Amino acid sequence: MKKLIVAFKSYLMLFLGFCICVFVAHAQTPRVVIKGTITEVKTGKLLAGASITEVNSNDRQVNGVMTEEDGSFTLKIADTKNKLRIAFIGYESKVIEIGGRTNFNIILDKDKGGSMDEVIVIGLKKAVVSNGFTDIVKRDLSSAVSTIKGEVFSEQPVTSIDQMIQGRAAGVQVVSSSGDPGAGIDIRIRGASSIGSGNDPLFVIDGIPIISTPFDGNSTQTGTARINPLADINPLDIERIDILKDGSGAAIYGSRAANGVVIVTTKRGRKSVTNITLNTSFGVQEAPPPIPVLNAAEYKVMRLEAMQNAGTLNPFLDATRAHLNDPSYFSYWYYQSDTKWNDLIRRAALTQNYSLSLNGGGESVKYSFGTSFTDNKGSSIGTGFQRATGRFNLDYKVSNRLNFSANIPFTRSKNTNLANTSSGGTVYYTSLIKAPSMPVFDVDLT
Repeated sequence: MKKLIVAFKSYLMLFLGFCICVFVAHAQTPRVVIKGTITEVKTGKLLAGASITEVNSNDRQVNGVMTEEDGSFTLKIADTKNKLRIAFIGYESKVIEIGGRTNFNIILDKDKGGSMDEVIVIGLKKAVVSNGFTDIVKRDLSSAVSTIKGEVFSEQPVTSIDQMIQGRAAGVQVVSSSGDPGAGIDIRIRGASSIGSGNDPLFVIDGIPIISTPFDGNSTQTGTARINPLADINPLDIERIDILKDGSGAAIYGSRAANGVVIVTTKRGRKSVTNITLNTSFGVQEAPPPIPVLNAAEYKVMRLEAMQNAGTLNPFLDATRAHLNDPSYFSYWYYQSDTKWNDLIRRAALTQNYSLSLNGGGESVKYSFGTSFTDNKGSSIGTGFQRATGRFNLDYKVSNRLNFSANIPFTRSKNTNLANTSSGGTVYYTSLIKAPSMPVFDVDLT
C-alpha cells in the first residue's frame, strides 16, 4: 500500500511540474505590439473609425481595435501567426499576414460593388458646429444651425462659396445678380428682414468678419457691375460652412448679424504624414437658348402696324420711312441689315481650375498649405474671372498651456464685367430690344 501511495505522489509531482513548465513557457511569451495607419488609396485621406481585428487559423476573432481620428492604431496581438482583417464601411476589406512586422501602412480602396454585407455600429461621434470663436457640441446648441461639410466641395467644380451653399441648407436662398463669373450675390437666410436696409448675412472666415464696402454694390450711375467678394476664396480650402439662422446663435456678433451669419472654416493640418493632393478640372459653359425675337423683316412689319394702330403712321416722317423699303430715303441702307444681336455677344466659355494642397504634421506642429489658379471665361464676350490664391495655416503647440496658430491667406483676382447701360440695363437685355434691321458697324453712305 505504501508503495502505491509513493508511486501516486511521484506521478502527481511529475504532472504538477509539467503544468508549471508549460505555464512558465507561456508566460515568457510576450504579446507583440503592432502599430500603423490606414489611408484611402486615391486621396491619401486618413480613415478614422476603421476596424482592425486579429483572427486565428480558424478565422475566429481574437481581439481588435478601431483607428483614431488621425487614422492610426495600436494593437497587442496574441500570435504572430495570426492575420489582420481590416474593414471600413464603403471600402473593400483586406486580410494581411502579420509575420514579424510591427509597423503597417494599410491602403484601402473604395468598394466598387457598392455593397455593405455587414454594418457594425460601434458608437456615435459628437457633432460640433462653430460660432466663429469656438466649437460647440450640436446637441447643446439651442439655435438653428445648418452645416455643410467640406467633403462635398470636391465633388463638383465650383469656383465660389455661394455656389456651394445654394440648395444645401434649408431656408437659405442664393441669387446671383447676373450670369457673369464673379458676379455679385444676394443671400437670404429665412427671407428678407428689412425693407430699407440690407438683407445680406455677415460672413466670418476663420474668425475674421468680412465687411462689405461700397465697391461691392451695384452702381447704375457709374455703370459698374456688382462683384462678389466671396469669389476670392478657393472652395477646396474650406473645411466646413456653418450657417447661424437665428438671434441666439448669432448674438455674439451684435447687430451686424441681424440677417444671420455664414461662418467659413478653412482646412488645418492634422497629425499624419505629408499628404499632397492635386485637383484639376476643365469645362465648357454655354448660355441657354435666347428668347426668340423677330428678324428684320418681321420687325419692320411690327413697327408699321404699331404706328398704324396708334394713328402716327406718316410716310413723310423719318420714323415711318425708316421701316419702309424705299431706296430713295437717305438713310435707307441703315435699316437693311438682319442682325442677330444675341449671337454677337454669346460664346462657349472655357473654364479651368488647378489646385494643389499639402497637409500633415506631428505632435507639436501641424500645417496646411494650398494654392490654386482659376480661369473662368464668361458666356458673354468681354466677361471673365481669373483668380490666384494661396493659404498657409500653421498650428504649433509650444507647451500644454500655450498654442500658436497662424492663418496667412493671399488672393489676387481679376474680374472683367460689361458695364451696364445708362438706364441700368444689361448688355443681354439690350441685345433683346435692339432693332435687328440696324447694322453692327456704321454704314458709310459717301
